[in-house]
Amino acid sequence: MRHLLPQDGGFTLVEVLVAMAVLMVGILGVALAFQPSSGTAGGADFGIAAVSRANSYSTATELAQARLEEVKNGRYTSTGPVDQITSANFPAEAYGAIAGYAGFRRTVTIQDATPAAGMKTISVQVFFTPQYQTRRGSEEAVQVSTLIAQRP
Repeated sequence: MRHLLPQDGGFTLVEVLVAMAVLMVGILGVALAFQPSSGTAGGADFGIAAVSRANSYSTATELAQARLEEVKNGRYTSTGPVDQITSANFPAEAYGAIAGYAGFRRTVTIQDATPAAGMKTISVQVFFTPQYQTRRGSEEAVQVSTLIAQRP
C-alpha cells in the first residue's frame, strides 16, 4: 500500500493557496472596473462609463482627422486666385449635422499667413458630451491641427 501513495495525484496545500491568490487578484481586478471612480476616469460614474467616454474620444478623433483630410484636399495654389481652403467652404457643423454621428459637433478654424506668408494653420475641433449612467457630463473636445503651404 505504501508504494501506491506516491502515484496518487493531487495538489499540495501551497499549490491550492497560490491558485486561490491568483484567482482573487483576477476577481478584484474585474470588480474594481465596475466600482465608482473619480479622477482616473475623468469623473465617470462607473468603469463602463469610462469605456464609453474613451469610445467618444476615439470617434471624435476620427471625425476630426476626416475633416482635416477634406481640408487638405482643397486647392491652395500660388499661381492664380484658386483658394478652396476658406472658412466658407468648411462651415461649423452643429449637433445632429454630421451624418451618423448625432452626438458630435465640429468646427474648422483657418488662420491665413500663419506662421508665415503662403501658409495656413488649420485646426479642427470635435465636441461631444459624454453620457454617464447617472448623469450627463460636460462638453469635451478633441482638436487636431496642421500647416498647409501653397502649392506652385
